[in-house]
Amino acid sequence: MAPGLTIGVTFYLHDKARSIFANGGHQNTVFLLDALAACPSVGRVIAINGGPGETAPEDMLYGDLEFKRFEEVADELDVYIECGAQIPKWHAEQVHANGGKVVAYKFGNAFVLDLQKVCDGRGNQDIFNGTKFDVVWTNPQHVYTNASYWAGVYRCPVAVLPHIWDETFVERVVAKRKLNFGYMPGKPAKRIAIFEPNIEVVKSCHIPMLACDLAFRQRPELIDTVWVTNTDHLRNQLTFKKFYLTLDIGTTPADKGGCSCESRYNLIEFQSQHADICVSWQWENALNYAYYELLYGQYPLVHNSEMLPVGYRYHGFDAHDGARALLMAITEHDSWAEQYNADADAFLQTVKPRYQPNIDAHENAIQEVRSQRLVA
Repeated sequence: MAPGLTIGVTFYLHDKARSIFANGGHQNTVFLLDALAACPSVGRVIAINGGPGETAPEDMLYGDLEFKRFEEVADELDVYIECGAQIPKWHAEQVHANGGKVVAYKFGNAFVLDLQKVCDGRGNQDIFNGTKFDVVWTNPQHVYTNASYWAGVYRCPVAVLPHIWDETFVERVVAKRKLNFGYMPGKPAKRIAIFEPNIEVVKSCHIPMLACDLAFRQRPELIDTVWVTNTDHLRNQLTFKKFYLTLDIGTTPADKGGCSCESRYNLIEFQSQHADICVSWQWENALNYAYYELLYGQYPLVHNSEMLPVGYRYHGFDAHDGARALLMAITEHDSWAEQYNADADAFLQTVKPRYQPNIDAHENAIQEVRSQRLVA
């Protein structure tokens, strides 16, 4: 057995192949494993498979990931982390009986999503299954809406860890698909993409569409096409249809600056082939991997994140401010792209799992939870 602590992080392997980009949680899990593996006190990290699949798809492999079932390593775990799959109550009890610690790693806006599910009739998931956690770990963008919620329902402290990412999976898909991923300057009229998933209220296309429309009303010659992905299923929904038909870009042909409602696509592939700029919007999800992927590709990113130091920021729900930011990105970006790219690269260095302050933060979190007493 390797010296140092043995840490298990839950992972969900599907019985059918799924892309690493299908769910941000998959990436988050492997980046967490990587950061933990770099910690001085850690000897071994294990991806604990909680799904029906047995083999990780090739595009999910990252470094020297070791996959095991809980039963294979239960008595070896010093810290057991719920991340990609839910930890059953009896798993936690066994780890605690052996003197180990159990952590809930939360990387979504759980309070808002749980509230929405309850209110719209989808609240039939056994989210709170009685598992006892010693601590909840989360990222900065989820503290405001979730910290009190988690501390109350799980009856344990909440600790904040850095949001981590690296370009491994972007480079892999670019190489595999032979994509020309990266911003190309020089076009007077820009192609704009909107990638919000439109599944929950925290990430929708409405404000980006309004911002694009307000910009189009002022300078129609600057906008080539507005691609609104993840909206094909909404195209004939009355409320959404009436919304986009109130917009100039909704009644203008896509090849003359209007919008086109599209299906779900891999961001990297779509941006490579169809867009120059991305306009985004979020509600209490101020850091996400889509931002990092676009910045890595050096694309002008129009966003409303108060935590992102790079890009063309607009305020909150203010579509008029979004139009201002978009027009600035279209008309001014090419003249200072070199500085923008340098700033983006400097920022992305700080989110890498192996960035030393991030390793230190995870090491400190491990030491903290190891010293805690479980709150009954």
